[in-house]
Amino acid sequence: MFPKVLILNQPFDNKTGGGITLSNLFDRWPKDNLKVACPSQLILPYTNFEMCKEYYQLGHLEQKWIFPFNYLRAKSKSGSKFKTKIDFEQIPDSKTFSTFSLKKTLIEKLFLPFIHYSGVINFIYKIDVSKNFFKWVNNFNPDLIYAQAQSLQEVVFCRKLHEATGIPMVFHMMDDWVTLSSQSKISQALWKRKVKFEFEKLLQQCDSLLTISEYMAKEYHKRYGIKSQAFHNPVDIKFWGNEEMLKIYVDDSPIILYAGRVGLGIDDSLISLANAVESLNSDFDSKIKFHIQSERPPSWITKFDCVIHKSFGPYKDLPKIFSQADLLYLPYDFSDDSIQFIKYSMPTKASEYMISGTPIFILAPKDTAIVEYAQRENWAVTLTSNKIEDIKLKLKEILYNNTLRETVSIQARRICLSNHEKNVVQEKFYKELMNSCKTH
Repeated sequence: MFPKVLILNQPFDNKTGGGITLSNLFDRWPKDNLKVACPSQLILPYTNFEMCKEYYQLGHLEQKWIFPFNYLRAKSKSGSKFKTKIDFEQIPDSKTFSTFSLKKTLIEKLFLPFIHYSGVINFIYKIDVSKNFFKWVNNFNPDLIYAQAQSLQEVVFCRKLHEATGIPMVFHMMDDWVTLSSQSKISQALWKRKVKFEFEKLLQQCDSLLTISEYMAKEYHKRYGIKSQAFHNPVDIKFWGNEEMLKIYVDDSPIILYAGRVGLGIDDSLISLANAVESLNSDFDSKIKFHIQSERPPSWITKFDCVIHKSFGPYKDLPKIFSQADLLYLPYDFSDDSIQFIKYSMPTKASEYMISGTPIFILAPKDTAIVEYAQRENWAVTLTSNKIEDIKLKLKEILYNNTLRETVSIQARRICLSNHEKNVVQEKFYKELMNSCKTH
């Protein structure tokens, strides 16, 4: 018998890392026994309403902005949502001046990034458990709350709901954002202690803690004295293919593919690879191409002849897209702030890369979960130096050493099937959730 689960702060989808992971973890759960509550800005046209029929959109009754900042945010409706169609404002013709489009651009491009980076958001914004939301939760009467959080406001919201209902809670940590590494030094000085206090309080309250990697599990046990199980994005062997379609041999125009987000913690290492490829092409008259599949092209892409931007294809096409590449690239940046942010994270696409049969190249600092895992199990070629000459040497090795390519490809699939096969992971995950229900 599957208990009824209320999921907090993360919708289902096939576009974002969190949405993909959630979908793969819960896809055998009865749909009538799942409901999601999340901020209105997370419910988008690609949100999956097949996995969960009803969402609660945390809107103006729950998301509170102090005066005068409340006038800068659109007033979103609070309450149930049953379909993906949302009445977004129509963007005016680009040739026509619009105060609305100017205001929206200023808010999204300047105001919101500034208040997040500076920490001002923690003064002016909070999420409350409204009477409307509390009634909705009681009507659903869940047996368990499964929660994620990516901000101080979401942590406090999870805590408040748990205290108000007494419903058992499982908390799943995706990134070690509590270091506030993406915020200013002033913000860290002002808020780190408060974030630490609220986060530890939530961990003490919840019935079970889940982490995204074994590396994070070890660190959190050391840091907070709490044991956890690691659950990362599982893969469906039926979707990705049972046969080993290994991409061993390359032609005279090999393709290196990076698929994912660009920006904080990623961009510098994308640029480093682009520089290395340009240099290799110049030195050896080769025709290596670097494809970046992301929502938007990076701002620097026009500086490189070898870099080609690809829009995200349908999720169903990923097995074909990954298997057609000659090398899959998994980068992290080397700055102190980047290391702090990504140190214990495990990219959603790591397991998808592993099952594809295409060799994987990881460029990342040594003291990170992804490097520790890859070196321990030998499922990728890793490099922990971001010097261009070192990258060139490693690229030549993994592109043209067929024995190495075959070794890491076979090992990646073997480790993936052993550790990340969906049926195996789901059984462990479901058992953990059900055991949490039984503690009450």
